[in-house]
Amino acid sequence: MTDQPGRLLDHRAFRRFVNTVGVIVAEAEGRWAAMSAEWCTPVSIEPRMLGVYVGDTRYTWSVVERADSFGLSLLSEHQAALSKQLGNVSGRDVDKRPWWWGDSEPGEALPVRLLQGAHTWYECRIVDRVAVGDHWLVVGAPVATRVFEARRPLLYRGGRYHQLGAVLEKPQT
Repeated sequence: MTDQPGRLLDHRAFRRFVNTVGVIVAEAEGRWAAMSAEWCTPVSIEPRMLGVYVGDTRYTWSVVERADSFGLSLLSEHQAALSKQLGNVSGRDVDKRPWWWGDSEPGEALPVRLLQGAHTWYECRIVDRVAVGDHWLVVGAPVATRVFEARRPLLYRGGRYHQLGAVLEKPQT
């Protein structure tokens, strides 16, 4: 189905992407925010930078817009319930820290928190914030990372969580 001028794009088309699931954690002025973020991605190889999209109406944005750094924990396949819990309620309404603080660790290089059980951690210094539609792209330069090779990533597509399947060999050209 193609969209006619003046109509919103078919929402189903946007749900076709496969995303890793991260949790961004930031602190500013004594306020902490943690939010599931299915829209997180590398944005530059050299220099190394990654981006996390945060909705401009989210409580997390009210913290991230004042923060100097953030922690990003890419969740493992067994952390779907935590992702849903952190993504379904606002920090304006509920203090989410009891759900994640006890299962987090302080960053080694920056004053951030990283979630235990994740498959990859990034400690990022914020280098830019770019308004993109109804979201902000928060660009971070990782100053420390940690990879837990034995853990497999949690994936998100079409409103549902998924696991990685079989590895496909790269075709020879």
